Amino acid sequence: MTAQTENISQNNYVKSLDGLRFLAVSLVLLDHWTNYKMGIPVSYFGVSLFFVLSGYLITGILLKAKALDLAQNRTHGRSLKLFYIRRTI
Repeated sequence: MTAQTENISQNNYVKSLDGLRFLAVSLVLLDHWTNYKMGIPVSYFGVSLFFVLSGYLITGILLKAKALDLAQNRTHGRSLKLFYIRRTI
């Protein structure tokens, strides 16, 4: 991996989203570990929140990679390939 693709990964971290991640995981754990049913699908909201956060972050990674490709006058295929390799690993 080149230094430029490593910078994309490092700069994508948004510290303020950690609280939302914690909330999403907590909602799922609360629903699975307790017999207390609140009448609403708490784990559904937690999983949905986690997927929304993941989609937001992955979109940001892809948009930054595309901008870097355009700046270096190359196709986006290389960045997509590296993206899928990182996701697979």
